[in-house]
Amino acid sequence: MSKEQREEFSALVDRVLDYENRHKLSQTMAYFFGCLNAAIEDEYEITNENLISWLNSAIEFVHDRKR
Repeated sequence: MSKEQREEFSALVDRVLDYENRHKLSQTMAYFFGCLNAAIEDEYEITNENLISWLNSAIEFVHDRKR
C-alpha cells in the first residue's frame, strides 16, 4: 500500500472510530466486512483500492440511511 493510500485509509478509519454513536460504528463495520467477506468467498482480488472503496461505501451507506 502506498503512503498516500495508507493515509487515506487511516483517515477513513479515524472517521469511523470517531463516531459517537456505537450503532453507526457497528453498521459501518458490518457493511465493510460484508464486502470483504463477499470478496473472499468469490475469490475476488482484494486490492488497496478496493479496501478504500469499500470503506468509503460503508460510510456513505450508513450516513445515507440516517437521513
